[in-house]
Amino acid sequence: MPCCALLLGTAIFGIHFFTQSSALLLPTTADLVVWWPHLLANSCIAFALNVVVALFVKHSSAVSFILAGMVKDAMIVFAGVLVFTENISRMQGVGFAIQLVLIAVYTLAKSFPKEFENGIGEGLFLVLLAD
Repeated sequence: MPCCALLLGTAIFGIHFFTQSSALLLPTTADLVVWWPHLLANSCIAFALNVVVALFVKHSSAVSFILAGMVKDAMIVFAGVLVFTENISRMQGVGFAIQLVLIAVYTLAKSFPKEFENGIGEGLFLVLLAD
């Protein structure tokens, strides 16, 4: 965190004192007064996200965190297709589908290790179809 603050502070200092571009102007105090509720809400949400990530990794594993990120990415693309009617290629759709199926298989194998002792096929049969 301090390293990030140092790098960003140096960049802001350089932009403020060594550039003349109007595109890189820093906000004025009046801008901060107007936008402070939005900045405060954004800061609180960012802090809450960091706490949730730390708790998620603490109570699960790093692999689960990576898999959750992959599911999130697939859901972002899926939402883009449904909400914004974005076009994706057939290969992208198949790739995301395979990714989600394999994450589901990993999750089932992790949740029911006894059923998956003799292989993935038998484990899936026992978990999904057997009573």
